[in-house]
Amino acid sequence: MAEAEQAKAKPVPEKYTLPLTQQEWNAVFSDLLQKPQQLFLIAKFRQFAAQRRAAYFRRQDKVAATPATSISYTLDWNQEKMDQFVEGQVSRLILPLISIDPIATQMDSVRLLSVGPRNEMELLLLIGLGLTPDNIKAIDLISNSPLVDVGDMHAIPFPDDSFDALTCGWTLPYSRDHARAVGEMIRVTRPGGLIALGLTRIPPGHADFETAVKEGTHPYQSVEELLRLFGEHVDEVPFRHEPRDRSKKGALMTIVRIRKASR
Repeated sequence: MAEAEQAKAKPVPEKYTLPLTQQEWNAVFSDLLQKPQQLFLIAKFRQFAAQRRAAYFRRQDKVAATPATSISYTLDWNQEKMDQFVEGQVSRLILPLISIDPIATQMDSVRLLSVGPRNEMELLLLIGLGLTPDNIKAIDLISNSPLVDVGDMHAIPFPDDSFDALTCGWTLPYSRDHARAVGEMIRVTRPGGLIALGLTRIPPGHADFETAVKEGTHPYQSVEELLRLFGEHVDEVPFRHEPRDRSKKGALMTIVRIRKASR
């Protein structure tokens, strides 16, 4: 027990010391009081906030049945993860997104749709990074939050050109009709808007690869494969990432600026 306490109290090396005065600390705390959303940049705080809000609102909403366009275990798996308040890897997709114009230069006016966030944690991160809460919308097949509408990515319940940006982090693999899902994402994103798409690359031979194929979804192996879903709507690709070790599971991520024909 004593050893454990000593480990917790391990002194910080001098080179990392923060010699702030009490007045400076007071200024920091004052800023936090004025802008408490900055606390959402801390993962554990996002988790606590999402959990407490879910308990407060007592909302448990979902589609009546798994859509035919989704793989069989979509609802059960995501219900479990929602209740565990698992955030996943979506921050790896959001952080590069917010560095790209016009997101970076017009943060407070950007309209963004999150497709498949499971719970509020992704939305709280976006708020912590500077997006205006009322400008963030979200849809999922399940919801424990008043900020997440129940909706299907294959039939997104918003008009054409509604959003400046859209995030779809680790959601597309639950679809059996990727072209339709991405088509809907393109439809609701304005010309010049950005779609951030991320998923796990599963190498051939892995057990999950075979499961994906049996479920009728496609285990993408490269960003180029993902980009084919966008067809003629790719204006530019300001961000792409593929795993370096292709023998293991890893993240495939891309951000696409959308081109649309003039009407």
